[in-house]
Amino acid sequence: MGPQTLTNAWNSSRALLSLPAQLAVERYLEVLGQIAPDLAAQASVGPGNEGTVYVYVSLPSDEDHNIVLHEAMAEIGADLVAETGVVIVLMPE
Repeated sequence: MGPQTLTNAWNSSRALLSLPAQLAVERYLEVLGQIAPDLAAQASVGPGNEGTVYVYVSLPSDEDHNIVLHEAMAEIGADLVAETGVVIVLMPE
């Protein structure tokens, strides 16, 4: 998933985030798109408290898929915090 395929919801909220947060969210959404393209295509993004960025998705009803999704996104989220200082949290819509 390249920058040109990011969701309209993401593009409309991009200006609310700092440049480092924008770049971190792009990487986060790229990974989400590899794991669950349907969720990434409909994700919305917004600023949270104290610099946290929330990525809202409709979570899968299948518990096993939900666990795999959260584990993978927690891993990329931890990598992004270490590299950029930006905290990104996957949230249910």
